[in-house]
Amino acid sequence: MYPTYNFKVAWCLVCAQGWVEIVREKETNNLFFLCEECETQWKTITDVLNNKNGIHDDTSIVTEPFLEEVERMGWSGLILKN
Repeated sequence: MYPTYNFKVAWCLVCAQGWVEIVREKETNNLFFLCEECETQWKTITDVLNNKNGIHDDTSIVTEPFLEEVERMGWSGLILKN
């Protein structure tokens, strides 16, 4: 079965092989952006689009956020439909 990518916002400029998605860290409930392929993480969409300030944190356990959480952050308009 293929992933659904419900919260994809951009194609990753680091690896050029995966979608950057909005995710929620399970431990802190913080939302951030994560490439599903290379696992680079960003705090802002500006950093994603400018390929800046990406980090790798192998300790983060993430899950898909609720739409309401994404809306509270003001990020729902970033979600790509296609």
